[in-house]
Amino acid sequence: MADLDGNGILDLLSGSYPGELYWFPRNADGTFGARKTLAGADGKPIKLGKGSTRLATAPAVFDWEGDGKPDLLVGNIEGNVFLLRNLGTKPEPRFAAPEKVQADHQTIAVGGDAGPTVADWNGDGLVDLLVGSADGAVTWFRNTGAPSAPTFARGVELVADAGNPYGETDWKQRAAGAARPWGGRTKPCVVDFDGDGELELLVGDYSVEKLAPPQLPPDEQAALELRKREYGDLERRYERESDRAGIAQLSQELSELEAYDGPESAEQAAARETEIEELRAKLRTREKQLEPLRAKLEALRAKLPRERAAHGYVWLFERGSPKR
Repeated sequence: MADLDGNGILDLLSGSYPGELYWFPRNADGTFGARKTLAGADGKPIKLGKGSTRLATAPAVFDWEGDGKPDLLVGNIEGNVFLLRNLGTKPEPRFAAPEKVQADHQTIAVGGDAGPTVADWNGDGLVDLLVGSADGAVTWFRNTGAPSAPTFARGVELVADAGNPYGETDWKQRAAGAARPWGGRTKPCVVDFDGDGELELLVGDYSVEKLAPPQLPPDEQAALELRKREYGDLERRYERESDRAGIAQLSQELSELEAYDGPESAEQAAARETEIEELRAKLRTREKQLEPLRAKLEALRAKLPRERAAHGYVWLFERGSPKR
C-alpha cells in the first residue's frame, strides 16, 4: 500500500510472476479503480530485464531522492533489488530504467525471489532496506547514507533461512522438530504489531510439505497401488502426445518472441506481434486437442491421496521466537 499518485489516499501496488507491475488507484470511498500497468519513461510497461530476470517482481515504494515523488524498489526471481526513479509527476508516475541496488559496494543478491520493504529498523532516522528471499531468510541492509542519498551496509540476517530450498519439508522432519516452521519466498513487512514502541516483522511465506502416506488395509492399499500405476501410464501417454503435438517447442518459441526487448522498427514490431498471435492460436488449437486426455488425467489424480500440501502463512517475529 502506498500513495502513488500523491492524492493523500493509499493505493494498492502489486508485482506479478510474469513481471508486470500493477497499480490499483484507490477512490475516496475506499474502493479501488481499474488496474493500471506501471510504465517507464518511454510509456512502455516496466521490465526488469530479459528472460528470467523479469520474473516474480515484488515492489516497495520509497522516496529515494527525497523529492516528494515515490520511487520503486523491486525485487526479482534472481534475488536482486532494482531502483526505478520516478521521472513523472505526482498524478502520473513514470519510471526510469531499472538500476541494481548495491550494499557494501556489492550488488544485492539474496539468492532468489527478493522481497524488499523499507523501514527505519534501528531508529536512527534513516530508512533501511529489508529483503526476504527464496530460502526464507530476511536480511537487513542498514542505511549509512543520507535521507536523499541512501547507501547500504553489508546485510545482516534477521530471520534465518528455512533450512531447505523454498521451505520444502517432510512430515518426518516436522514430527522430529528438525525443520524450521516457516517456509521460503519470504515477503517481510515492518510494523509495531503490539504497540509497545518496538518494530516487529510480519513475514509471509510459501512452503510445501510432503504428507505422510495413508495407512490403509491391505485390500485398499492394493487398489491404491493399481490406481497409481494407471495414473503413471496415463501421465506418460499425455507427455508423449504433448511432445508429438510440439507443444513444448511452440511454448518456447512464443516465450522467446514475447521476451524480445531489442531495437526494432514499427514494421518489425508489428510483424513480431502478428507472429506471436499466430503462435498463440496454434498453441491453443493443439492444447484443445489434448483436453479429453488431460481431463481423464485430472479425474484420476483426484482419486489419489495428496502427497504434498502447499501453505502460505504469515509469521510474527518479535525479535525473539516467531509466532504464526
